[in-house]
Amino acid sequence: MRHYGPYILLVLLSLSALAREDTTYALVVSGAGGYTRNVSKFENEPPGLRRDGFIGTFRIMWKPEHLLSLGIETGFTHVYRVDAQNVSTEFGTTDIYTSQNAVPILGLVSMELGRGVVISGGIGVFLLYSESRIFGESTSPFVVSGGITAALAYMVPISHDSALGAEFKWYNMDKFNDNNLSLQVMFSYRLFEW
Repeated sequence: MRHYGPYILLVLLSLSALAREDTTYALVVSGAGGYTRNVSKFENEPPGLRRDGFIGTFRIMWKPEHLLSLGIETGFTHVYRVDAQNVSTEFGTTDIYTSQNAVPILGLVSMELGRGVVISGGIGVFLLYSESRIFGESTSPFVVSGGITAALAYMVPISHDSALGAEFKWYNMDKFNDNNLSLQVMFSYRLFEW
């Protein structure tokens, strides 16, 4: 035990020096927009299915000095669209239009892996809303779905307070088992630091 004494003393002195250092906290906002694609498997794929669309997200993150950050994300994502003419049904022939979109409200945890690489994951709800037109009638159903997200981003600092980069994201909305992949351009800005 005697020859460990200097090492234990060195560790205790280092820890006490760290405890005296001011730790920094930051509030960071990010906005992103880009391309999304629905990658779900449909049992009976409808005619006129369009899987591509727009995604836009906004998040606010609390970043303490350690690796993990906490925050919330919201925004808008296109899920899919069906646009088909002269579809035969048991009630006759009709044009069909359906558009499904979602507003995520998610709690996020993220971690910077170093050199601008950030991974994040989250859980929450998606507000799913549709617009459907068939046989000249319109409906706009609205449902709430649970869901999760995972993302990988690469950010490049452009000043002390801001960064620009790209994010690859996956959304899963469990109500109809929809899965979307997206690629966004992202801008982040450090609002406060204390």
